Amino acid sequence: MILSLFLSREAVIFLAIGAAICVTLGSLLRFIIRNPVRRLAAYPIYLGYILFTASIAIYIVLGFLSP
Repeated sequence: MILSLFLSREAVIFLAIGAAICVTLGSLLRFIIRNPVRRLAAYPIYLGYILFTASIAIYIVLGFLSP
């Protein structure tokens, strides 16, 4: 039941949109914030990369599971 929730087209779309928002937010923070706290802006970017990688992995798994 819970596995079918994660292995759905909606989950792939949600993760991809979430990744785009996180990376955009991190880039915006990097532009706004100056040097001492600039490293904190990297965390949303890394989170976006992780979400995007999960989105791609689920997309590949769904490709193998489809008839």
